[in-house]
Amino acid sequence: MRYISLVLATLLLIGCGGGSSKIDKAKEKVQSLIDENIGSQSNDMSGQTETTKATQPSTTDDQNSTTPTDEQNGSNMRQSDTTKSDTDNTHSDNDTSSQSSTDEPASGNNNNHTADTNKTDDQKSSTNDNQSSENNSSSESSTNNSIDNQHSDTNTTIKKIVDRHNYYRNLLYHDSNLTWDDEIAKSAQEWANYLAEHYTVQARDRGYSPHDNQNFDYGENIAWGIPSMDFVTDEPIEDIDTPSDTIPDGAVDAWASEKAYYDYETNSQKAGYEDKVIGHYTQLVWKESTKVGCAKAKSQTDLGGEWVVCRYYKPGNMTINGVKQKPY
Repeated sequence: MRYISLVLATLLLIGCGGGSSKIDKAKEKVQSLIDENIGSQSNDMSGQTETTKATQPSTTDDQNSTTPTDEQNGSNMRQSDTTKSDTDNTHSDNDTSSQSSTDEPASGNNNNHTADTNKTDDQKSSTNDNQSSENNSSSESSTNNSIDNQHSDTNTTIKKIVDRHNYYRNLLYHDSNLTWDDEIAKSAQEWANYLAEHYTVQARDRGYSPHDNQNFDYGENIAWGIPSMDFVTDEPIEDIDTPSDTIPDGAVDAWASEKAYYDYETNSQKAGYEDKVIGHYTQLVWKESTKVGCAKAKSQTDLGGEWVVCRYYKPGNMTINGVKQKPY
């Protein structure tokens, strides 16, 4: 605008005429205006530069991570020290992360807080995992102990059954001990379960035999007692040759007690005891039987009590050509 004004002023002076003196005066006036205009423009430019610098951050200010200011260095140093102190107690590789987070102190602090929170959550998770692992280990240990105890109890029971059988067999001979057989025991368990589910008071009163008439593979002894029936008593019967009115509460011992009524010479009951059962005893001591398996089951019918079933291989109480064979 100032250049346009100068040009217009010059044209007006020239257009007005007035000779050389007037022209010279016009030139002086123009020169004065030009000088004044240049000075004003310089001042305006200076003002614009300062305003731009004040309102627009420089590229250097935007790149604090590369060339931070002294004040920012102090803030970052304090933050780095704090972060290092925290991370020294955890993982050293967190130092790199904490340094990179110092580009923006406020954001860096938030990141560190988040990292600390995550660290706490991780520690809690680790603690919970450890507790869960300990609980699982404890649970597994308890389960294993329970199984081990069951196995131990089962093995103890099996040993008692076999030993008690052989105790009574060895009173007569010493060259045919029984051994335990799991398959035979499984067969005995199936039949014990069947009796527990199906044998009733009515079946007993009608005289139905509890023996399995479809079993042709094994010899079989069965005992029933109420409210329960054990496999063996605490101690074996010392005198099985003398009749007793008391029936032992152990199945094997009850079967052995039948010897008091057995006459080996006639291979039948002694005189006066024809109504007594002796077949359990003869099966127990049957010399050709070498394997045994036993089981028991609680009655689920109105009969109540508990069933014990033992099966033997080879089966005893054999009759050949119409002649009852002796047990030994």
